[in-house]
Amino acid sequence: MNHHSLTRPQLTLLGGIFAVVIFLTYALTYQFEPFSELANLVLLDSMTIIAALTCTIILVKVIDFYHAGEPPRKIWVYFAIALGL
Repeated sequence: MNHHSLTRPQLTLLGGIFAVVIFLTYALTYQFEPFSELANLVLLDSMTIIAALTCTIILVKVIDFYHAGEPPRKIWVYFAIALGL
């Protein structure tokens, strides 16, 4: 699937579905602990990292939207760095 073939509403829908899946997986794993203690911890920690990386990737896309001299770019760069850490 080529990312250029998706419209903005389709991308929004896919992003929303991804967020809901991440949230539900985290919440259900945290609540019911279906795996061993170590597996649950690894899964929950991985979900936190995946969420942060997803935000960082989105912010990098936002940064690419602005040119080097534009003031909003400076702000978004700091957000992306903070989330990337």
